Amino acid sequence: MTEEKFKLSELPYERITIEAFEKEASDIINQFNQAKDGEEQFSVHKKYYALMEKVSTAMVLAAMRHHGDVSDKFYEGEQEYYDTISPKIESFKVKYQKLLFNSKYRAYLEDKIGKVAFKDIEIKMKSFADVLIPLKQEENALRSRYTKLIAQTKVEFRGEILNLSLMLKYLKSKDRATRIEAAKVRCEKLLTIADELDEIFDKLVANRNKQAKSMEYENFVELGYYNMQRNSYTKEDVANFRNQVKKYLVPLASQMHENRRKRLGLEKLDFVDEGVYFLEGNPIPIGTADDIFAAGKKMYSELSPETNEFFNFMLDHELFDVLGRPNKRAGGYMDMLMLYKAPIIFANFNGTSGDVDVITHECGHAFQGFLTRNDEVAEHNNITMETAETHSMSMEFLQANGWNYSLVKEQKIIENFNLKML
Repeated sequence: MTEEKFKLSELPYERITIEAFEKEASDIINQFNQAKDGEEQFSVHKKYYALMEKVSTAMVLAAMRHHGDVSDKFYEGEQEYYDTISPKIESFKVKYQKLLFNSKYRAYLEDKIGKVAFKDIEIKMKSFADVLIPLKQEENALRSRYTKLIAQTKVEFRGEILNLSLMLKYLKSKDRATRIEAAKVRCEKLLTIADELDEIFDKLVANRNKQAKSMEYENFVELGYYNMQRNSYTKEDVANFRNQVKKYLVPLASQMHENRRKRLGLEKLDFVDEGVYFLEGNPIPIGTADDIFAAGKKMYSELSPETNEFFNFMLDHELFDVLGRPNKRAGGYMDMLMLYKAPIIFANFNGTSGDVDVITHECGHAFQGFLTRNDEVAEHNNITMETAETHSMSMEFLQANGWNYSLVKEQKIIENFNLKML
């Protein structure tokens, strides 16, 4: 189902029940145990890929539609269902991966899927056990509750009803009085949900501490590292890097902010000045989202044949949900609908330069997914967060000099941005 014509909004959805999943999963485990050689085990392993592709596609589609409108009761119910069953699915994955890890044909399997995959399995076995299932279910429910709360928090400002994402165009206004007014209204609104936010945070901290204790770790830090699949460095390495940031980058950042203060003509910077770089205002897009996509189409066509194919694929199948609107989850992300070999991009356009930033950033993730979508070995896509961010940030750097300045209010602002950031 790789090149069929489809549109994201029209894709059919059907719930993956835990009963149907567990039956198919049990069959896979039995077949794996009965396999007579490595080749046969790898053949069974491909059935595992197919099952997980089917499950992940349903879960990603339901989540994206829930995130697009958290007031939609049907997809809210689907999200709640997956919040409950996903730890049970994780339980199967770990049990199956243990079989893979301990297979007497492991040498053959390592040759097929790579040794790094087995290092990842080793880490996964340290991060999950069935004792965590009820705690993971509670954690999922709390995370979904937070997502819905933020998405449904609306602010009335200058005759508009805006969610928190759409407030950013006023919070980064070149007019400081507007920024102060917007920040005041936003803070007042957040105070009305402060108790619930505090409750969610407190429960999440307690939950994650219980997870760590249940896995016999001193605290959540060690378990957190295992959860993030950090397979090539330790918390000591991170501490060393953090010290270098403090020594070298903090003074540089402080100087940049001092230069920014001078450009803005302020005696001191306040929180309302965060993310504002020039007295004449930050660069902002001109025109509609369609104009941004038209400029993007031109950029990606000029970058390479591969990026041209990718961006046209995304446009042809309408794989973007990027317009800001009430009841939409905050933030942006990329994910994969593996049954359709299709990346999807979710964001919240709000009339700031962030609209161009986020589409470029997430296209870096999506381009990686597009390039590797047909890889026979699914483990090759089990990249860590840090690896994933090299793709997104690289795309930002690759496109920085190719941005169509007609989408920016003043070319002079862009020139100033390039010349005066330091």
